[in-house]
Amino acid sequence: MDDQNAIYATILVHAASNPGPMALALRSAATIDGTVPTVSTYRGINDQQLDDRRKTVAVVASLGAIASLLASLGIFGLLAFTVAQRTREIGVRMALGARGADVLRCVLG
Repeated sequence: MDDQNAIYATILVHAASNPGPMALALRSAATIDGTVPTVSTYRGINDQQLDDRRKTVAVVASLGAIASLLASLGIFGLLAFTVAQRTREIGVRMALGARGADVLRCVLG
């Protein structure tokens, strides 16, 4: 048999019991020359399609987690830089009686 010109076909089986033993009989039933039948169950095809979607969701979720981590690091770095530049001002405010909540509001504002 020449696989280069073969026709690939899928036989989908709905059976009340295990369709595995029927696979040989179904493959031999494909009598058309050049046909390479694949015997699959609906559950097998469904699992394969869901597996592809699961992989896609996992990749997208991991990229989202990395983006969230980078955004958090960026915000932290920006706040640290701002506080480092305003350390003297924060010290003066605290010395003059500002409460911690007031200083925090000033920094975050």
